[in-house]
Amino acid sequence: PAVEAASPGDTILLGPGRFETFVEYSNPRYWTTDVIVPVDKDNLTFIGSGQGVTFIGPESSTWEWDESPEGLSQWMEVMG
Repeated sequence: PAVEAASPGDTILLGPGRFETFVEYSNPRYWTTDVIVPVDKDNLTFIGSGQGVTFIGPESSTWEWDESPEGLSQWMEVMG
């Protein structure tokens, strides 16, 4: 929700805890992936509460090498 409410150039402060809920994120013409924080704004800064305090991603994973879930993912469409 913070990314959705943000404007380009904003800073998003992340509190203590683990962020681990995946959502489907896609560029419909090219790819789809699972991601925790989908980013579709330019120039956002994310600041956590500190090393060992704020985590993006599950504590452990069971993914295979060919799967590609992501913590943060961004794509920007180039208009020309």
